[in-house]
Amino acid sequence: MASFPGTIFDQTTLPVAGSPRAAPTSPSALFTQLSEEMTALETALGVNFATFAALALEFSNKRVDARSWQQNTPGATPMSALNLNSYDVFSFTNVSTGITAMTPQSNASPKLGDVWVFFFTDNGTQQSIVWGADYVSTESGLPSSTKGGTTLRLMVIGTWNPATALIECVGVS
Repeated sequence: MASFPGTIFDQTTLPVAGSPRAAPTSPSALFTQLSEEMTALETALGVNFATFAALALEFSNKRVDARSWQQNTPGATPMSALNLNSYDVFSFTNVSTGITAMTPQSNASPKLGDVWVFFFTDNGTQQSIVWGADYVSTESGLPSSTKGGTTLRLMVIGTWNPATALIECVGVS
């Protein structure tokens, strides 16, 4: 265990009050001693624990919005190269021709845990999708076409695998 001079963690050194302390005899005495020790530790480290706690609480109650990109009538080569560094969700609407190149940008720098979601909505007619060599099918097969004649969206979930340097398709609905 780390030793912090003058704290309840190390009773052999001089505490905040200047002399060795006896163990607290009541909850209020323990609270007072802990409060003094926290103040001393904050001063020694130059931090404010209350600020850290408030920031943690504020962050834990926030929603993180996905970075999304939408293209209407994308044509055969939507966004000639997908920008995986800037977006998490890609939505292609009114797909009216087969997509022949689903290729991420060559300068993409995905990290372990990165996840991308692709939505395809066709114009009512089934359209083909050709996935680039950077995609591989795992638990769920990569779809080769949209769901023609419906307004349902085809959602493909891909995640980065650093061991293979490929985007793995892990879910289709």
